[in-house]
Amino acid sequence: MTSLWIVTLAAFALLAFIIVVLIKTTRLRAWQGVLLFLLPLLLANLLWFSWLKPQQQQAAQQQAAGIGQVNQAMNQISQATHENSELMAQADASAQNLSHKGHHLTQLVSVFHLKS
Repeated sequence: MTSLWIVTLAAFALLAFIIVVLIKTTRLRAWQGVLLFLLPLLLANLLWFSWLKPQQQQAAQQQAAGIGQVNQAMNQISQATHENSELMAQADASAQNLSHKGHHLTQLVSVFHLKS
């Protein structure tokens, strides 16, 4: 963006120089030189507001839509992580329950002895 600004400024400086030379070397009057200088400036503004500005707005809208999609994806990942955490907690509780039942079953079976 800065380089575009510098190029634009240089172009207008060159235009001003050319107009000054034309005023001094031809029958061009000062008001005509000012008009010649202002005309491209006016056209540049028209170009900016009719084409470049809407392009920027469209890009900003697309960027906002992309950010919305990223936020939605992050929410889905967060929800899946939460669900996974709950499932892991349930699996851990089931494993502990199964371990207690296994110990209890071992105690119940320990009263029986096999003859050798």
